[in-house]
Amino acid sequence: MNLSKDVIYYAFIKGIGVLYWIALTKLSALYLTPEEFGNFSIAFSLATVVAILWTGWQSASLMRFYHENDNKIPFYATLIKGMFRALLWVCVGWISVFFLVKLFSSNTNLEIVLLAIPLSIFYGLHLFVINILRIKRELRKLLLLNIVQALIIVVGFVVLVGVYNWIAAAIVLTSAYAMSLFLIKRKFLLIKNLVLDSKKGEYLKKSFMSYGLPVLAIGIVSQLLSTSDLLILKLYGYVDEVGVYSANYNIAEKSIFAVLSIIVSAFVPIIYKKSTQSNFDIKKEIRNIVILFLSIAFPITLILWVYAPDISIIFLEARYTSGYFVIHWVAMAGVFVGIASFYAEIYTLAEKTKVLAKLYFVPLLVNITLNLLFIKSYGMVAAIYSTVFSYMLLMILIFSFSRKYV
Repeated sequence: MNLSKDVIYYAFIKGIGVLYWIALTKLSALYLTPEEFGNFSIAFSLATVVAILWTGWQSASLMRFYHENDNKIPFYATLIKGMFRALLWVCVGWISVFFLVKLFSSNTNLEIVLLAIPLSIFYGLHLFVINILRIKRELRKLLLLNIVQALIIVVGFVVLVGVYNWIAAAIVLTSAYAMSLFLIKRKFLLIKNLVLDSKKGEYLKKSFMSYGLPVLAIGIVSQLLSTSDLLILKLYGYVDEVGVYSANYNIAEKSIFAVLSIIVSAFVPIIYKKSTQSNFDIKKEIRNIVILFLSIAFPITLILWVYAPDISIIFLEARYTSGYFVIHWVAMAGVFVGIASFYAEIYTLAEKTKVLAKLYFVPLLVNITLNLLFIKSYGMVAAIYSTVFSYMLLMILIFSFSRKYV
């Protein structure tokens, strides 16, 4: 097992991702007003939810069942067939949302929806391709893809965003994620000529759907946990605070969540592969990973907590620094999310994803309720406190119930 090599690759990959997102945040803060930054953040959040809806269950099934199927052609073909059907539903959903917004909302909201449509489609493809490369541990290709996308995003922001504002930001991201199409074309060129055994295809589809749909729900809930506050801030008229909140949130998120992503990306595919061994001890494996995560996350959290005002000044503009306190609490929330994410793998390996999905829904409902009750009076202060409390609740629930499956 080339674990150290995997960790090094993922560190480079995530490091590139963190750097270009920090550069993206800095350039956005430089060129965009807080209201424009907020519009861009909402468009990307909507696109992420739809991207998960489109390719979420395929990606989850890929991670879970890839090593259990010797014949990879029917495996891939079943996934791709499901992706095309899901894309039709995504298009129907976007058309419906478009007409509803056009009838009942302003031009700005219509622009958000229009830009989120192509972004969601290409981002969904991007997430799917990344999971293919991760599960097959083709890390050089994944690193190359990240480098190319980083260059497109940074150059695109420098050249276009200063002229065309937040609309250009969404277009640049869409163009970068479209690079994933080249990998899909090469990898699946022959699948369209295959004729699947109907029984085998139906078996795979049932396995994927029964396992993947709850994971899909978990992905959507996770995204809504981190973005529902943006929508509610905008709903209550805090148009500038949406951008201030989102910019400072991004700075902290890319730090703690980068560590989480490196460890998850490196260790989870290996855990799935090892789970077929007779001497596999999931409790021990998860505990070791959590200890590793905390040993790195705690020092980063301490630095972010102490130097949050300075970090906000360095990476953002003066009009955004009033939200520096968001960095404190997002860093803490990231620790809760990390612990919850690792113990959630106990449920996925036990194929108890329906239970896990129910556990995720509880903090989401709590988060939305708290936001609706308090954001109107307290703005982004209420938003961040609600987020931290919801993530802490998520960690407690997942850890407590996981003991039933080990």
